[in-house]
Parts: sequence; C-alpha cells; structure tokens
Amino acid sequence: MQNLTLLKVYFIIYLVSCFIFVLANYKLIVYEDSITILFMTQLILIGLVGLLVDWILKRVLKNKKVFNGIELLIIVIFTITVWNEFQ
Repeated sequence: MQNLTLLKVYFIIYLVSCFIFVLANYKLIVYEDSITILFMTQLILIGLVGLLVDWILKRVLKNKKVFNGIELLIIVIFTITVWNEFQ
C-alpha cells in the first residue's frame, strides 16, 4: 500500500474508465471510422504517460510535500484539459 500515490491511483482509475468506455461502445468503435479508434488510443496513451510521469517524479523528488503538491497540480491540469476536450 505504500507504493500507491495520488497520481498513480488517479491514472489507474482513468485507464479503467477508458477501458470500460471502450467495452461499452465496442460496436461504435468497430463499425465507425478510424477517428474514434485513434481518439480512444490517444486517451489510453495519455493515461500511460501519466503513470510514467508518476514513476519519474517518485524517483526524482524525495520531499513528500513538494511531491504531493506537484502531483495534485498535474491532476488538476489534466482534469481541466480532459474536461475541455469532451465539451
């Protein structure tokens, strides 16, 4: 449990919700053009990059307050960006 960070939990939930969205809209993705597939792939890759950023931050930053502050800032910026993408 000590390996879990705020950013890791956030992006794991994000990736699980992306996969659930893919499974729920399977027919739409299979029978539509490749733009929908590209969009979903892009969202999943962004989630994987978020996990990579978490791993890098964990290795670089040793101060917990700075680490948690940067992770919270990344989460807020990412949430605003994704929210604006869907509107």
